[in-house]
Amino acid sequence: MDIKEINSTLAITDFLAQLGIMPEKQIGRAAKYISPIRTPESTPSFTVDIIKNEWYDHGEGRGGNLFDLAKELHPSKTNREVLQMLNRLTGQSALNISPEASALQLRITAAKQNPESKDNAIQVTGYTRLSTPALLDYVKERRINEDVAKRLMKQVYYQYKGKTYFAVGFQNDQGGFALRNKYVKLASMPNGVTFIDNGKTSLTVFEGFFSYASMETLRPYLRLPETNILVLNSLSFLKVNRPLMERHYKVFACLDNDEAGNTATALLKSWNNGKFWDARKYYASGKDLNAWLIENLDKLMLQRTKLSLTQLVRTNQGNQIGQNKSKDRGPYNRGNEF
Repeated sequence: MDIKEINSTLAITDFLAQLGIMPEKQIGRAAKYISPIRTPESTPSFTVDIIKNEWYDHGEGRGGNLFDLAKELHPSKTNREVLQMLNRLTGQSALNISPEASALQLRITAAKQNPESKDNAIQVTGYTRLSTPALLDYVKERRINEDVAKRLMKQVYYQYKGKTYFAVGFQNDQGGFALRNKYVKLASMPNGVTFIDNGKTSLTVFEGFFSYASMETLRPYLRLPETNILVLNSLSFLKVNRPLMERHYKVFACLDNDEAGNTATALLKSWNNGKFWDARKYYASGKDLNAWLIENLDKLMLQRTKLSLTQLVRTNQGNQIGQNKSKDRGPYNRGNEF
């Protein structure tokens, strides 16, 4: 490929990532970096416009395209050598470590050539360990423990209409991802649920993966049971997974505290009121478990011992966390594993 083709094919964000250079944060279409072409700085002043695939260094007062940046980073190379290097990078991506990556890239290329194609949708081009500061800051804002986030989530690179983006991703059993960052809430195909078999007889059901990650973040502070896990990723998968849920002795529904969550929980209890438990009373003051975590984690961290679930119920009724020492008689104590 010539210089013009390279500039329109390889995203600057992907090029920098392959050099181990990740953005500090992403604001809309702008990825913000510590400048890679100047003396290290403390405040990111190097911006990549993801839509235009152009960069600008505010400290230097200049910018350009991908080829210009490659020349800046490899000043000893000739134009021909830089072009050869970039051509090699388009044929091997350090980011495309998923086995489906090559096929996905072919579909992305076809979508670029035919904008009206049905393949012109969200396409995952690769994923890796969660490490970008912008995404780590995002999960930190959601009060998710970093080790938990790195264990459950991936750093996913995807393309939409030929443009490259990145997000926190949670993989489902079909190979697709639920994608989240500060600005988007998306899903790549194929969509589906995520079932985690921990060898238990009970099951906890979550609507989304941040609620699941919230529970894992809460484990050091609360006496929580070990169960199998089902993350629906969408309430549309509730009914079709009834057989999976009913194979378990107890099912604890940790859905959202909204109208859709009310309807879904009522449906579960109508199937078998003795098997399905509405666990939302433990985080009744939040719109979902993650919202409750954000509001209460600092208070929980001050406790000297793990709290019982009954204490959480009393907290939601107006008491302070940790004041009540009564015996926990919630559903988690009835025939379930601790």
